[in-house]
Amino acid sequence: VKAGSVNIVGISSDGSLVAVAAVTVTAS
Repeated sequence: VKAGSVNIVGISSDGSLVAVAAVTVTAS
């Protein structure tokens, strides 16, 4: 989970991507 969070943070620049990525990780 931590690794995924780091990747999400790096990929997300605006912040909205963070929410989308977080939802995807939770769903997965």
